[in-house]
Amino acid sequence: MPKYSMPFIAKIYRFLRVCLEMNELENKKDPNQNYTYNYAQNSCKIYYNSPNYYKIEIEKLYQTSDVLLRYIYQKSIKENYYFFDCPSQVYINHFENRREIFLNRYIDSSGTDFIQSELRNLQNPEQSQIITIKYKCINKFLAKKKKELINFDHLRFNQNSGASIICFNKKSATINYSQLVKTDNTWKYSHQKKIIFLKEKLNNLKYNSEMVTITANEVKPKYQITVNQTVILLDSLGIFSHPTMENISLNKQSDLIGSITKRNSKNIKTFIGKLNKSPSDNGEQYLKDFNKVEQLLVNLKK
Repeated sequence: MPKYSMPFIAKIYRFLRVCLEMNELENKKDPNQNYTYNYAQNSCKIYYNSPNYYKIEIEKLYQTSDVLLRYIYQKSIKENYYFFDCPSQVYINHFENRREIFLNRYIDSSGTDFIQSELRNLQNPEQSQIITIKYKCINKFLAKKKKELINFDHLRFNQNSGASIICFNKKSATINYSQLVKTDNTWKYSHQKKIIFLKEKLNNLKYNSEMVTITANEVKPKYQITVNQTVILLDSLGIFSHPTMENISLNKQSDLIGSITKRNSKNIKTFIGKLNKSPSDNGEQYLKDFNKVEQLLVNLKK
């Protein structure tokens, strides 16, 4: 999990709280009642009767969420925090990793499919305006502040089945914030830059496709591996033990491998950094990648 600054996490936490409260108020049967929200227990108490209170409080929450979203947008470059409407530079930073996830999820898809999917989403942003907030990140922040942790399991098992701006998954909350923004002026220029970036990528793919003629004698690559698997394979082959590689910086290592493999050097740098830990310490997905590479090397000997 990326390391974000404490002030930034505090704003993410505040945004989550606002959405929790808004979600609870929206799903109450009687909008003329007033509620206080217990975030740890996912419960509300009626404490005061006023016909206009519901509308006033909802409007306040909408205004607060709008301010928080714009703060997140402004700080996301420094934090390298990806969400749908993040600035174009953050989007570019995460592009290769997100493409890899897409290709792994949709086995028969291509890079062109991913780009076209991204373009469709940008042209219909209200259907894709999502922020994902990891429970671990929030409760780790609350623990440091010596505050009561949020019982996300309780929220997940008791979430309302009707229309909602927030959905509780196994490890994270997904917030559809399309309803929380009054205009898209904040995101307008970022959208334009992302579309230009994607169209250039698409044109390059089409150009390269036209330049390469596949004949009956040509064979498609037998091994399709991800960025992380590529780094693990190179390490297994002793690339990083070469005297030259040992004496150059991590940035130069990742730039060199990126040039050779045509993969994003920032993603390569991240995965090189994981080589210092055991595969099991890097998580379940990393261990799967490691085992796949080991099996690939075993198969080569057959």
